[in-house]
Amino acid sequence: MKMVVKKFRLETFILLIISPILALPSVIYQIIKKDKWGGYFLSFILGLIGFLYIPSFSNDKSRYYERYELLHDYSFDEFKDYLIQLKKPDFVFDFIIFLFAKLQIPFEFFFLILTTVCVFLILKIVNKLISANDIRTQYSYLAVVFFVVLSFSLPSLYSGARFTLGATIFAYGILQVLLFKKVKVGILIILLSTQIHFSLLYLTPALILLNAKVINDFPLRIFFLISLTFFLLPTGFLTQILGSLNLSESLSSKTSLYTEGDDFVSQNFDTNEGSYLMFLIRGVWYYAMIVLLLFFSKRLTFDRTSEITIKLLYLLIALTNLTYAFPTIFTRYILVVKLIFAVFLIYVHLFNRSAFTKQVFFLMYLLFIGSFLVDVYVLRYNFSASLFQSDLMFLFNILTKKIEINDFIR
Repeated sequence: MKMVVKKFRLETFILLIISPILALPSVIYQIIKKDKWGGYFLSFILGLIGFLYIPSFSNDKSRYYERYELLHDYSFDEFKDYLIQLKKPDFVFDFIIFLFAKLQIPFEFFFLILTTVCVFLILKIVNKLISANDIRTQYSYLAVVFFVVLSFSLPSLYSGARFTLGATIFAYGILQVLLFKKVKVGILIILLSTQIHFSLLYLTPALILLNAKVINDFPLRIFFLISLTFFLLPTGFLTQILGSLNLSESLSSKTSLYTEGDDFVSQNFDTNEGSYLMFLIRGVWYYAMIVLLLFFSKRLTFDRTSEITIKLLYLLIALTNLTYAFPTIFTRYILVVKLIFAVFLIYVHLFNRSAFTKQVFFLMYLLFIGSFLVDVYVLRYNFSASLFQSDLMFLFNILTKKIEINDFIR
């Protein structure tokens, strides 16, 4: 069933630019009526939360604010020297911060755009799958849109913005290549993602799936099975392997930082109340996914698209499992896996509505909700300080809010 222009879209848009809160019921109605723009409107509302989000001092978002203030008075040559001194292997994210600082655009708008774009890109892939195929059964587009939203990690979306942006763009690019055969554009998008966050280079071996012979003949499932043994390997063994590699100075320093677990972007970077139990609840969907692919992959394969996506998941999961001993790295890469897995489950749900696939979709929905609720709990103080204010009824009031460093949660 192809999406067509829906009634009340213009009215919803007008209401949205007046009052996002009052527009929310109308946005939900548009989604219920299978209007893709209802999903895009929702991504903008989520972007507004990013605009208002007050970080803790330990958050990456705090560091970005500080960098914005630092770069405000830099010339372009000074900015280049800054990147050289930091020995950064990527530059796009910092360049955007520099651009916003030089144009004197309030930094809150950067997070509005970033959050909106992240959700928008995944919804766009899903909408493209829907419009490119003939759906012969009834489905809930509201359930589909909410599933996309649930596939994001809230701490990553609202604070660990650099990797989330890169991961979303990477997922968008790889799906463009493999599902829609947009090879040149997709590869350029993937290269862009690696210059937003250099660590995404690690996942670029997924491009070998461009070769039809690899998809058909290469034993990616065996690679996936072997990678499960990395759940048992000690950190010291893998650290020795990394130390033996001849990495460039900048990559070596970054790798050491991540393997030592000293950076702020991890599953608990937004709070001191994180625990191993929360880590497990957030990640239980991942282990459920591995069980599904381990024992039921044939029941999830029903056409060429599903076959290619499962092969992609085999490879990405295998690469991710190799980093299991380093939670900071591991929890980053599973974000990429989660986004692609969510798109795959939506595709299966829409086009293979067997009793088994319905049960799988419902199960993963529950696990995604569990992870989402843990994220909300972890960020409760940030959301309380950011959103429960009396002057947020109208969009104008929201967009004139200014977050100061003194507002950051200690």
